[in-house]
Amino acid sequence: MTQLICRIDTKCPDVELLQVKDNSEEIWKSLSLWEFYKILQRKVPDEISRGKPRMIDSTEIAACNGKAVFRIPEHKRIVTYAGKAYRINFPNAVYEVSHSETRVIKIKAWTYIRWQGRETVLYLMPMPNMTSSENMCMGSADRKIRKGQLHEALDRILDAAYTHDHVDNVKEQTSTHRWFAYLKKNHVKATDLKKPVCKLSDLVE
Repeated sequence: MTQLICRIDTKCPDVELLQVKDNSEEIWKSLSLWEFYKILQRKVPDEISRGKPRMIDSTEIAACNGKAVFRIPEHKRIVTYAGKAYRINFPNAVYEVSHSETRVIKIKAWTYIRWQGRETVLYLMPMPNMTSSENMCMGSADRKIRKGQLHEALDRILDAAYTHDHVDNVKEQTSTHRWFAYLKKNHVKATDLKKPVCKLSDLVE
């Protein structure tokens, strides 16, 4: 019989696995949190993994069978639209990513002003390509999930050029050019946004 013992450290993003074989040989292996979750997902019955994603941590917030929720705090990011690049204060974001083993199927996105864990209040994402809702238009972005790295697939989609010429999910509709020019010097505020639509607890357990 082979035993696996896991060690999770809140200061380390990886999971350490200790494999103990019949001959008492010990082998340590390090896995990303996402890779470790995928192993668990294959071992548990479908009934356990259905429903809302379950909380994991404050970055890769939650996951369940075919769905993961990520939190990406505000950061400087280069975005492109109509052949022009802008270095903006990209808003706080929560992404719900529906996926198969090899492909991202759908992305929903929200923003927040203050992080409060499960009680975080969510607003529609104030960016172009959002179809006046929480649903993100991915266009022709590369949706492939390579080597199980869902987070990398999400990053590639977010790096794709924006195609919509306006931003709907703000209090006053504006053009993409004007919004990106605004975010070059400003941070998203509650007064920029429409009313909240839900809390994080509505998305995860």
